[in-house]
Amino acid sequence: MVVSDSSEAITYADYSSIGKYYEEAVISMQQAGIMTGDTNKNFNPKSNATRAEVSSMLYRYILQTVK
Repeated sequence: MVVSDSSEAITYADYSSIGKYYEEAVISMQQAGIMTGDTNKNFNPKSNATRAEVSSMLYRYILQTVK
């Protein structure tokens, strides 16, 4: 599976809260348009994802993989 980088990496306001182990994955998923963060440009790494958020990410992931 290849997911293309479709946008520039943005810096989330709470980027320093993202664990070092996960930074590359978070940036890759954001650049691919799968993870977007909230309206305040936060990633919220310490919060649980809602069903709606997970559904949105899964939908965008599927769109990327069936191209």
